[in-house]
Amino acid sequence: MLETDNGVCSKPGAIQGDDFLNSHNLAKLWDKLRPSAEELIGEFGVRKVEVDAITRIIWQLTMIDPDGQELRYHVRTDGKPSLANHKYIDPPKFQEAMLGASAFLDGLTEYAFQQLELRREIAEEYGP
Repeated sequence: MLETDNGVCSKPGAIQGDDFLNSHNLAKLWDKLRPSAEELIGEFGVRKVEVDAITRIIWQLTMIDPDGQELRYHVRTDGKPSLANHKYIDPPKFQEAMLGASAFLDGLTEYAFQQLELRREIAEEYGP
């Protein structure tokens, strides 16, 4: 996998408006979510090292697959074979990284759901 100088991708690219909604670029999507993840550092066992690790994984996936074709299809829309520029991917390490990323993102999703549910209950009980 690929690394930056400090091992972490700080800002993978500017996002204009809601452009990220129509993108398969994971770095653009993570760029929108990362500030929320960073707010949780120190809470619920979230550590900076975990946020940095997921950022690095997402950055690496984006470098391999910037438009979401390489890891989804065997042939790109331009007719070229997927992953043609990548000689080797270690499946066990790839699986381990994806399972870890999935667990972390599932936790963030659950937290966000609970926060939205709490806000809904408070609004219902006490008004807007």
